Amino acid sequence: MNPPLSKSSRQWTSWTDLAVIVFLSLLFAFSSIDKIFHYHQFVNAVRNYSLVPRGFASFLALPLIVLELFISASLLYRPWRRYAALLGLFSMVIFTAALLTNFVYGERGICGCWFTLTLAQGNSVHIAQNIIFGCLFASVLFIPAPTRSMAAPSHA
Repeated sequence: MNPPLSKSSRQWTSWTDLAVIVFLSLLFAFSSIDKIFHYHQFVNAVRNYSLVPRGFASFLALPLIVLELFISASLLYRPWRRYAALLGLFSMVIFTAALLTNFVYGERGICGCWFTLTLAQGNSVHIAQNIIFGCLFASVLFIPAPTRSMAAPSHA
């Protein structure tokens, strides 16, 4: 059985939890908005993935952007946070598998993440970055839900 956390430890934990949530939310918001502004380039990036069937990229691009926007907004809404974290984790697994497949089969197309900042290639560093983001989403799944104190005074 774990000893109870001190007040300063609980505060530190809650601040780091909040930092992870805000970071992931901003990351996905920026990424999806960037893809909207560079929509045709994003469709071309999706087209270069080995796992995407021919002709399917134009149908897949918009739902991916909407998914990222949904994850970003839902992370900030406490009742939906765990579902958003699960969706984020699942999407990072899929994105990483797609990058890994391209990496293994020699395709070195643009990853399609941030057109404004970089035209990054899907390399091993990018795969490691996605794994880290996936771990951050997994950590959000384990943030304890806030509880009300039984010792709080009744307002009845």
